Amino acid sequence: MSSINNYGYEPNSSQIIYQNLDSTDQQSLKNLIAELTMEVRALKTEVKELKEENKINLLKLTEEVIAVKLENRGKPSESQSPQFDQLPFYHKKDLDDFEAQLLQKPELLEKFKLYIKKTGGEASTPFLRAAIRRIFSDELAMSFSWRGTADKPSAEKCLVTTIIKSNIILYCINSFNNNYISFLFL
Repeated sequence: MSSINNYGYEPNSSQIIYQNLDSTDQQSLKNLIAELTMEVRALKTEVKELKEENKINLLKLTEEVIAVKLENRGKPSESQSPQFDQLPFYHKKDLDDFEAQLLQKPELLEKFKLYIKKTGGEASTPFLRAAIRRIFSDELAMSFSWRGTADKPSAEKCLVTTIIKSNIILYCINSFNNNYISFLFL
């Protein structure tokens, strides 16, 4: 079989003219071009999937960066009152005590709402996640499930989560596209 240099083809108006090739060589070259075209298409699809995966990973990383930035593990800022120094909670008893205080003290409840409204995020979902991360440590979150099970209480029904969800609606309307808040009404 001849090498590709002996095929001698010239591009002409988007067509390849095969010169001095017998039918077997022409068919071999056509098969090679068809295989290469299929491989290029497969690679383009793979690159597109990688781009989509990278977008998702970048979004998740951005959410995590926002959550980390919002965690004030050092000195409380002037926007943070001393009642919120213990956040995020690591024990269910501490969360229960805090929720009881919120019910007993309306001024604390208002401060808590302001504290939550200062949570960042590019949309309502990252905002909700970041707000919940400000309250629940990873260790405490593992002892809850969102809807609740026989073994774990519902995080959705916690007072702090209810406050976050009820106050996020106005924040989202003012800050984000209204299409993003539809999940809050489920």
